[in-house]
Amino acid sequence: MTRYAIIDNPSGYIWGVTDAADPIDACRKIDQEIGGETREYDTVPRFSFGNEAGYHVYEVPADYNVDDGQSEREIARLETEGTLVGRVSYRAEA
Repeated sequence: MTRYAIIDNPSGYIWGVTDAADPIDACRKIDQEIGGETREYDTVPRFSFGNEAGYHVYEVPADYNVDDGQSEREIARLETEGTLVGRVSYRAEA
């Protein structure tokens, strides 16, 4: 398992941190933890992410955690210490 942190695209906030098999699994796990609706996920080509609903997914060290996902300092730390490994869009499951 790899440790991932995700940033919500529309808000710019860190949504959560989890251990997962891959970026989509990380998004699914974090959404389930926060009680989100059932969603379908797709990877987005690296440079074509507009304002649509989705996540920026970062690989982070095994001991990485976040105290306040809305803190500018925490967001900057994630963008510096983490490695952007993908972008994932979501939509309500049909």
